[in-house]
Amino acid sequence: MRIVIWPDTNSLFGDPYLKNAAGQKIRGNISDGNCEVHFSPIVMKEVQRKIDDSLDEELARIKSRSDRSRRIHGVNNEALKIAARKYDEKLRRHVVKEMDQLTALNGVQLAPWPTVSAPELAERELGRRRPFLDGPTGTVGFRDALIWLGLVELLETADDISVIFATQDQGFLDKRSKLHPSLQQELAERGIAASRVHTAPHLFAAASVVDVLRKAADARLETAKTAIYDTTEDLRTQAWGYTFDPRSGSSESPQYEIGLPAEMESVVVLSAEFEMAGPLSETENNIYVGTYEASLELEGVMAKSTWYSQEFGDLELWDGELNDHYLSVYTVRTIEVTAQVELHPKTDEPIDIQILSIRSEH
Repeated sequence: MRIVIWPDTNSLFGDPYLKNAAGQKIRGNISDGNCEVHFSPIVMKEVQRKIDDSLDEELARIKSRSDRSRRIHGVNNEALKIAARKYDEKLRRHVVKEMDQLTALNGVQLAPWPTVSAPELAERELGRRRPFLDGPTGTVGFRDALIWLGLVELLETADDISVIFATQDQGFLDKRSKLHPSLQQELAERGIAASRVHTAPHLFAAASVVDVLRKAADARLETAKTAIYDTTEDLRTQAWGYTFDPRSGSSESPQYEIGLPAEMESVVVLSAEFEMAGPLSETENNIYVGTYEASLELEGVMAKSTWYSQEFGDLELWDGELNDHYLSVYTVRTIEVTAQVELHPKTDEPIDIQILSIRSEH
């Protein structure tokens, strides 16, 4: 599962660079690979405007107070104005640097603009579809609609993404501060499960939701890992060799071909050690794929006349002669088993397990 925090503008006003306690916790989760942060372009522009307005107000306030002091005390304030302008320029360069450093972090992305046309946006507003709301002077929510549509398009990029939407905007929420039912319905119409969107009122709450989701995801991963391992273990009893069919008088091919000669009959696994060949991957929501490697020690029987009249490469005599007609042979095969398990979306119990492929290095 990929966990993505999608901040609304209001969640960033107090910490645009993710540097306070909540921001540091989120940065730690990003560094550990537990989550990502994706910024809507409209959010970044709104935050930048808020910072610019704040700096403009601060510079104007310094100039106003220095002019008032000059009028009262008759002291030239030009040096103070020059210093204030230099300080303002320094602050603005600092803002650019901080934003660049934040968006350059691995796990932090600036999302593309949503692919919505002007007519589509207008129809949404005219239809009063959330997050548009009626305000005192008309409908409000154009920027919120772009934030929402960007979130939806993010979910459509991959089935394994879960989004934590950090917002307090009532255009997105119901009375319980959950995703509004009309927006949940919109997700359903697009084939997206509403359970993939989690709401949080601020970044500190979002960081806590990351912990909850990651623990649940790790538990599901362990369940999937165990299910796939148990399936590979069942391969110990698999019929690996060719099977003689007395009705047809011919040998039937095994389900999985690992390079055993057809003359080696009644093959059994003497020992097998399965080891995971890399981490499990969640290819789709609740579907996991994993690969195990195993060294199979195999024993079978072969007709004496066949053994002594042909060459069989890596086969060896095992327990010698079994009777007047057959002897025991032995070989080793290294195989790679790829299996898939689907977990129930609510109980996390395995509901379907399949062997996707078995490959032999032989």
